Amino acid sequence: MRAERVAALVAVLDELCSGTLARGLTASADPTPKPSGQPRPADVGWHDTLAILRLTWAHRWLEASALARAVPEVAIEDRAGWWLRTAVVGWAISGDPGVDSAVFLGALGDDVPAIEDPLERFAGYLVVEALLAHARLDLAHRLAERLGPRMWELGELAPGHPFASMVRISQVRVLAFRGDIARARDLRAAMTDVEGAGSDRHRRVQALGAAVDCLVLGNATGAADVHRLAGRVAEQVPDTADIVAAGCHALVSFGLISVGDVAGAGAAILRAGGGPDLAQLNIIDRAIGLETLTNLALSAGDVDAAEAWVARAEVLIAHPIADSTSARTMSRIALAREEYDEAVAWAERAVERAREVDRMIELAEGEVVLTRARLARRRPGDTAAAAREIAQMVAAAEERGHGSARRGAARVLRPSGLRVRPIAGAGGAALSARQREVAALAAEGASNRQIARRLGISEHTVRTHVSHVLAAYGVVTRAALPARIAAEGLFAAPGDLDLDVLTPRQRGVAEAVARGCSNQEIAVELGISVRTVERHVTDVMARLALPGRTALAAGVLAASGGG
Repeated sequence: MRAERVAALVAVLDELCSGTLARGLTASADPTPKPSGQPRPADVGWHDTLAILRLTWAHRWLEASALARAVPEVAIEDRAGWWLRTAVVGWAISGDPGVDSAVFLGALGDDVPAIEDPLERFAGYLVVEALLAHARLDLAHRLAERLGPRMWELGELAPGHPFASMVRISQVRVLAFRGDIARARDLRAAMTDVEGAGSDRHRRVQALGAAVDCLVLGNATGAADVHRLAGRVAEQVPDTADIVAAGCHALVSFGLISVGDVAGAGAAILRAGGGPDLAQLNIIDRAIGLETLTNLALSAGDVDAAEAWVARAEVLIAHPIADSTSARTMSRIALAREEYDEAVAWAERAVERAREVDRMIELAEGEVVLTRARLARRRPGDTAAAAREIAQMVAAAEERGHGSARRGAARVLRPSGLRVRPIAGAGGAALSARQREVAALAAEGASNRQIARRLGISEHTVRTHVSHVLAAYGVVTRAALPARIAAEGLFAAPGDLDLDVLTPRQRGVAEAVARGCSNQEIAVELGISVRTVERHVTDVMARLALPGRTALAAGVLAASGGG
């Protein structure tokens, strides 16, 4: 029976990976869809479960949910069958707003699938996916940790099958949605063997990889590659016929949101959802999509259109899967109506719920929405509370590599003239473009007055920027900036320097500059005057054809193996 179960499961995986899943579903009075003319299988429970899975993966959510209620349950003694049924039913009802999550979550106890059994291990992976679909990232992470890394290795069922690669990429997805962007990025970078380059069989794996990269890179650095990856996904999976194709476009939408491209995100989510109700998506993705469309309409000043999108989201407000997301949407529209107390209350609800269930990306967005509402309300203490709490959120997010949290915070604070203070030691990534300009000029020895004239800003503004720069690089004095900026690797080090052309004294001065010493400190260390140090620094840069102290620090670090 095991061989027959594996063969039936692999047949469904084949359909999903080839994009032919929907074609395998036929209308029938029998509640179990099956190819026409074939008799009902002996292992009815297993095939019933696969029928629910087919409908779920074809995003026929209401049919899948109805079938899950219609077919007999699987006995718990059949562990592989019971776990697979539990996972599949959980995933199916994640797209049915009429069924409460408790139906699925209540079935889960302290037991976990046996990792040694390939079929139970596969079921364990599906349980994690179902928990993710119910927006319970806390439980998904906990189960994945209990099952261990073998849960993501399903090759024993069908060696070399593209779905095994999809599962490994999904591990990155789970980390990213939890806000563990740095871990997600490192794990994805290590996956050099999953996409089957050049293979038509792996085309959808490649698209899923690009979509996940879009999500991760967008939330990490906001890199321009996000738009290139979005175009690649659109080319590789132009349809949205099943959960993989629609999911790719939804991931692209989430990646574009993170870089502030709300219009592109809206277009991608409409494509993924298959229409204005976004009915092809499960509840959580539907809620996020409707929030995106509401935000797009509001950013265009079209409150009527925003109201229309909110009306479609209202059915999801009370659902535990969508509560945090829908609360953010309601806060946005309340703010547009100038109902400030209501906007704050909805945003506070969104933040609280996201924190409870470990939705860290949604928590960051909730804090941004809450800050906007508080700043608009202008109640005594609101501004201070907003600045304090959003700074705490940014600090926590950046520890996990979630760089888009700072960008979102900066956008909402900018109209009020507020800034999120850089985290000590965070480096240039925590600075605005203007602050990086100030950092570069300060590192070259320019005074505040010189920087002000060069950039056309006041000396007071320069002093404020300099304090942020010093905090970001974790240094007390400007003299340490060249070495820190050079060590960060964002400054292109000059080609191999021949330090042997320097005199011993000049080399000692150059190495001290690379350590972050000021001219005064170098003078004391070498027992010479400050003026002599200044002359040596000038001579060293001339002899090595370098433009300034940052280039000198970078070159010496590289030449000594420290850059």
